[in-house]
Amino acid sequence: MRRADESQYHLSRPCAVAGCPGEVKAADYCQAHAARVRRLGDPGPATIRAYSWTKQACADPEGCDRPAVTRGLCQKHYMRQRRAERP
Repeated sequence: MRRADESQYHLSRPCAVAGCPGEVKAADYCQAHAARVRRLGDPGPATIRAYSWTKQACADPEGCDRPAVTRGLCQKHYMRQRRAERP
């Protein structure tokens, strides 16, 4: 059984990867680096890709004002591009 002060200790320490701003979640790593160690066996670089959940406009050169859904394009332009790439 875990003591309350022990869990507080884990949350206040920085990740073991130099330059990572994350706090320890498991095995001296932040959540992202711990998952990478489990998956690949290596913690990798200090910077972990961060995803932006803010809505961005479609990046189509025609100047579309719809929100981007996939690969920086709205649904209409993504499907148009996908159909054009088919053999």
